[in-house]
Amino acid sequence: MTSYFVYVRKSSEDADHQVLSIESQISELMDFARRKGLTIDRVFTETKSAKKPGREVFNQMIKTLWKSSARGVLCWKLDRLARNSIDGGQLIYSVEEGKIAEIVSPGQTYKNTTNDKFWMQLEFGMAKKYVDDLSDNVRRGLKAKLGMGWFPGLAPIGYLNEKFEEKGRKTIVKDPDRFPLIRKMWDLMLTGNYSVNRVRKIATWEWGLRSRRRRNAIDRPVSLSETYRIFTNQFYSGLFAYNGQPYQGKHEAMITPEEFERVQVLLGRKGKPRPKSHDFPYTGLIRCGECGCSVTAEEKTKLIKSTGEMKTYVYYHCTKKRVTGCNQKGLEVKELELQIRQCLTRIQLPDRLLGWALNQLETTSASEAKNTERALDQLGRQKDLIDRKLENLLQLKISAQNADGSLLSDEEYAAQKRKLLAEKLQMESAFPQGNERVGQTYDLTRETFLFSNQAVFWFTNGDMEKKRRIFSAIGSNYVLKEKILLIEAKKPLALIEETLNRLPAESARLEPAAFGSPKRKKGIESSLIPILSALVKDVRTFYREHHGKSEFKSLSSLNESLASGEILDRVKK
Repeated sequence: MTSYFVYVRKSSEDADHQVLSIESQISELMDFARRKGLTIDRVFTETKSAKKPGREVFNQMIKTLWKSSARGVLCWKLDRLARNSIDGGQLIYSVEEGKIAEIVSPGQTYKNTTNDKFWMQLEFGMAKKYVDDLSDNVRRGLKAKLGMGWFPGLAPIGYLNEKFEEKGRKTIVKDPDRFPLIRKMWDLMLTGNYSVNRVRKIATWEWGLRSRRRRNAIDRPVSLSETYRIFTNQFYSGLFAYNGQPYQGKHEAMITPEEFERVQVLLGRKGKPRPKSHDFPYTGLIRCGECGCSVTAEEKTKLIKSTGEMKTYVYYHCTKKRVTGCNQKGLEVKELELQIRQCLTRIQLPDRLLGWALNQLETTSASEAKNTERALDQLGRQKDLIDRKLENLLQLKISAQNADGSLLSDEEYAAQKRKLLAEKLQMESAFPQGNERVGQTYDLTRETFLFSNQAVFWFTNGDMEKKRRIFSAIGSNYVLKEKILLIEAKKPLALIEETLNRLPAESARLEPAAFGSPKRKKGIESSLIPILSALVKDVRTFYREHHGKSEFKSLSSLNESLASGEILDRVKK
């Protein structure tokens, strides 16, 4: 008696959305086999396009057929087996040589007869023509899309391909999370004061920029090569090239063509870059509060008549590129840095409060780690049990003893599988955070508290590079208006500032930053414990919900004389 191999295939590339899923094909073919009394030896499943040869599972099935006695092949339709002339010819030849007894589908059976082989050639030819016609349609669609001004490919970082329009009408829109950050990267490059790698590091570690997630891949930092691609891609200026031909895009441009050309010069792609003679650490970060243009800086020299000396000043002022009538005046760098120090002072945790907060953080995190480990162990055992149940359920469904569905019907199989998958999903969603995330949350919270305590000292005594890194880390929006610098502090620092504002003045006062201060108050008042406990909890919750690289981690090495260990020794005194 002839036994059969079942071959089912569903490709994500299939344009024919009417093709049944893998599971549905198996169910229908098993039901067909029961009605016809066919014996099933093995089921081959594959999720790959058949338009080209080289499918691993298909080749394995053919190889097995040639090594054993003749078997039949059961499939949903003939085009599930092949859509190319090589695989189609291989199947016909296997039938002709007696390696395949017959190919059976619910609609027709193909044997080693002249007529059946003719119809097989015809159907495989029609399947091949379908693929060729589809390719022609794709080329026509691409041409039409290009004519409308839409890039027919994956949008670069900062943009998103519209998912909800019908095929052929999808557009490209701004990525609300990454578009502003990429624009800020262009602003930094346009100042002429930054290398590509420095811009990348600022965007990655200070602004938290991550590349777009691809399917199951995790978010990752933007690489140096990807950053170069950003600054050499005309797409951001509203243009794009396809197959060597230029097109005017309909997407919203991020920069002007002139700004793009300016960056190409700075990169050395068109002429020589302009020499950099000044270092203005705060350019590219601040916006004018009146017109929204970038704030730039320049040196001005003034003659002191009483002494006859020339004195140089650095002023930050609006570029006034968009609006000629902007009335904002410049601000000297000394005044600007004074306002930055005032901001850092408002978020500075005093030593004794820092010490208590770090102890509370360590205690809370250790307790959470133990609870997490116990919960994850239990969750792992429950998931393994469900996986075994799913495997046993599938084996029962396709077993020879269940050929007539007497042990497990299609409806019973589907219902039990849905129930088990629902239980598994519920368990996974009930406890998504593992010990690795607990450790990350602890590290980021600790770094934030240490940064808060030492930022004033680092800024006051640091060089231009350190000052810029600190300035970039503390805020997400910087506006200069009426000579007042407005800084929207990032959430963890804003939580610290709010907490300090709630404390009594004598409790929140700042101890001297110098080492060896003669008077230190051990412990804290009991009235402050609920307030500080809430701060630790709120900052931890923020990082748990927004896990990623902290802006403050890269600042831990700003001043080796104030390393974390020395800070901890001091706050515990």
